[in-house]
Amino acid sequence: MPEISAVFFDLGNTLRFVVKDEAHQLAAKRRIAELIGADDDPDTVYAQLNERYQDYRDWAFETMREAPDDELWTRWLVPELPAEKIAPLGEELTYQYRQANGIRVLEPGAEAVIKTLHQRGYILGIISNLIGTREIPEWLEKDGLAQYFKSVVLSSVLGIRKPNPAIYHRAAWEIGVSPDNCAYIGDNLNRDVTGTHAAGFGLSVIINQPEKLAQVEVTEDNQPNVVLHKFEDLLTLFPKSPQINLVGLRELS
Repeated sequence: MPEISAVFFDLGNTLRFVVKDEAHQLAAKRRIAELIGADDDPDTVYAQLNERYQDYRDWAFETMREAPDDELWTRWLVPELPAEKIAPLGEELTYQYRQANGIRVLEPGAEAVIKTLHQRGYILGIISNLIGTREIPEWLEKDGLAQYFKSVVLSSVLGIRKPNPAIYHRAAWEIGVSPDNCAYIGDNLNRDVTGTHAAGFGLSVIINQPEKLAQVEVTEDNQPNVVLHKFEDLLTLFPKSPQINLVGLRELS
């Protein structure tokens, strides 16, 4: 087992979760309708956008690409509107579109885990499939977490998505650590683990509930090295110095 000196995190359903808030969501839907000049009810506009977004998602999954904000809106979500009008609004539209799904909050206890791993000497980073370029930098600054992550690689910025190994290689390159000395923490077997393995990362860790894992067929490609059920267990998995004990891994699996 190679020494692990860097730990990368997924965002959605790993570091952060969506909490529904009707007032917050409605305000975002109204803002979208205002920006694109729609006269229909904001919920109707949002529902139509969601239908179109599914076509975009199918394309993104098939190609392992992520469109920038302007392309997302001018090609996929409102292609009938003048591109010269919509393209400059793309960043704000994508931000509001994600807000319309709810408020994203940090996993309870995650802040303490991040700070502790940083104090223990691990290099930390984020690798996430995500539309939009504004949300994550703002969140990291607002919550005072930006200083703990040496690399933040987003599919919306790089243009490629997990499980494409190139997104993992880019993250490892940014921090100057060999992929086999990197670990990845995620929640999705068929995206996070397959990509981690393909990129040659030294360790793949899934934090998930047993019932959710039971719904996915486990294969050689998506078999994680470790499955944890509590975020705080990362502090047991990653000790006070950047190295991994194989016996400990088996005990936690």
